[in-house]
Amino acid sequence: FVQSTPAEALEKWIGQGLAAHPALAVLDAKRQQSRQVETISKAALRPEVFAFGSYQFNRDALTVVEPDWIVGVAVRFTLLDRLDRASLIAASRSASSGVEAWQQQMRDDIATLIEKRWRELEQARKRYPQLESSIALAQENVKLREKGFREGLSTSLDLVDARLALARAEIDRAQTARDYVVALAELLAASGQSERFPEFAARADIRIARAQLSGTH
Repeated sequence: FVQSTPAEALEKWIGQGLAAHPALAVLDAKRQQSRQVETISKAALRPEVFAFGSYQFNRDALTVVEPDWIVGVAVRFTLLDRLDRASLIAASRSASSGVEAWQQQMRDDIATLIEKRWRELEQARKRYPQLESSIALAQENVKLREKGFREGLSTSLDLVDARLALARAEIDRAQTARDYVVALAELLAASGQSERFPEFAARADIRIARAQLSGTH
């Protein structure tokens, strides 16, 4: 089958593909994990600051010099740690940068593949009506050769050549329809939308039946 109208815009296909591709989701999760490790490691290096206070309601229990209330601020930080936090931070940053670079490369590769499949789809779609015109001309040529053969104006070889030309045109048309279907399936797969294939197949307005391949009989 072939859909005579153009496919959805390339930008839309790329956007859907980048949003739906499972490999990108996995890499994004790894990047988030690396950032979390970096955040936790940084937090361990920062001092802890906390306030405290108390109030003694039973003032009779206090001596003359003891206050009935007290407030304060304390700071706690680690001098020695079994873990090398700086190395953990550096490793986390390196891992996060590596994942981001890999993620960007994958996004570029996915976008390039989607564009390639989209152009193959459009190429097949545009080629199909051209082959329809070629078939119409080949059919007219067969009629002329048949008439000429009956009237002795054409040879049997001329008639055979005309019929072979018609068969080739019909085969090219069927091949182009097949190329369209394959390109569509690959485009849907590249953009993470393979489940939409029946939808596109159902709304196709051109279908090639086996009986149409008269030239191959």
